[in-house]
Amino acid sequence: MRTSNLTHLALAIGTVGAVVLSLASSSGIASVRGLAYTGAPSAGGGQEQTCNLCHNSGTQYGEPVIAISVSESEGGPAVNAYTPGQEYFVSVNVSAEADPAGYGFQSVFLQEGTDGGPLLSAGTLARNTANAFTQISTIGTGENSRDYAEQNQITPGGTFDYLWTAPGTGSGAVSIYTVGNAVNGANGTGGDFGSTAPTILELPEAGALPLALTRFNASSNGKQILLSWASDNEVGFDRFVVERGAGQDWRTIGTVNGTNARSATYDFVDNEPTAGTNAYRLRMLDLDGSHTYSPVATANARGFDWSVYPNPVAEELRLTTPAEAGATARIYDGFGRLLLTADPRQGISVATLSPGTYTISIGASSRRFIKQ
Repeated sequence: MRTSNLTHLALAIGTVGAVVLSLASSSGIASVRGLAYTGAPSAGGGQEQTCNLCHNSGTQYGEPVIAISVSESEGGPAVNAYTPGQEYFVSVNVSAEADPAGYGFQSVFLQEGTDGGPLLSAGTLARNTANAFTQISTIGTGENSRDYAEQNQITPGGTFDYLWTAPGTGSGAVSIYTVGNAVNGANGTGGDFGSTAPTILELPEAGALPLALTRFNASSNGKQILLSWASDNEVGFDRFVVERGAGQDWRTIGTVNGTNARSATYDFVDNEPTAGTNAYRLRMLDLDGSHTYSPVATANARGFDWSVYPNPVAEELRLTTPAEAGATARIYDGFGRLLLTADPRQGISVATLSPGTYTISIGASSRRFIKQ
């Protein structure tokens, strides 16, 4: 009888703890637990997970739709480039199907690091005191510290806003990574659905190059993605470097030389996109070595349909379908921390992992497995 009572007491404490943790996270996971789930490249290397890691059973809501705009004043037109040192009004709207009880979000602003190092926090974030649903939380210290905008409480309207002061001159393009979460209000992660990949808004630094990019689009025909863009006023311009993110660190996949024409159009085909959502940007280089980035364009591609076996696994994990050459498998724990990377075309040793549930990601696609 004593053992049974103790067991029941432990289960009750665990249940209460889970509810308290869920309620705390509704106030912002970065604020409460110091965790980030924006899908951005992380400060320590690797990649942050997204909120779908835990909030993934409410499939009736579908992928949250995120609209983000940066303007000089509340209600003003969105800008397509930032002026160094200027303060901007940022608005995020999260929506979904099936009328969820409320919404949450998380955003981070990043710029290129020095000498190819980790991406750095770009500018500073501040709360708009008129919006009770948004707060700013800081994770880390020193150069690796990052400000995250996130919900202070869930809101049925799904609209959040805050202030951003742009970084100084010469910082280059700023990437804004944003994820959203549709929740059922049941005080737990069950029945919710969060972003499986970030929405990325790219803002170039105003006046960085004597070139105007008038169009940049991405479209898919299934297993290929066509990029097309147009420019005006190419003066002293060198080349476009095509980069693909797909929620990971940006990777160069091709180069297109400029024409230095008054106006020009360009096309580029990505023959090996990753499965799911792929994000693209152009790094635009002048002849004097200066550069800036285009806005980000996204498109979906059908990739290989894969799973892992055996599952549960004790020693070595394998893929049912071979991955493409150059792909990298990343394994994360339940807190979204990157534990190891491996070549997915070979057996992946997981013998050193502790028993539990883990996530393996290849490109924009993820699967779960259990380590015995």
